[in-house]
Amino acid sequence: MTNRTKKLMMRKKRMMNNSMLKRSAEDQYLYAEWLDIKGRCYDPNHPRYPEEGEKGIKMCDEWLNDFEAFAKYVKTEMGMPPGWSEK
Repeated sequence: MTNRTKKLMMRKKRMMNNSMLKRSAEDQYLYAEWLDIKGRCYDPNHPRYPEEGEKGIKMCDEWLNDFEAFAKYVKTEMGMPPGWSEK
């Protein structure tokens, strides 16, 4: 896991609710990614919004308000990113 990934996970963990913190490390990682994607697409204050949201890139409706749908797709169709581990 890269330092950038570790920092992202630490920052997003601070934003997570208690129920998410009780879940697996894999789900916590995916939740952090899900929040970041939403930020890039919809939050004008996100540093990468100009590269994505401002250009009209959006998250699909199925995932926008449903983390479980996003996580299921990643786990079953894409798999976890290379270099990810629970350590």
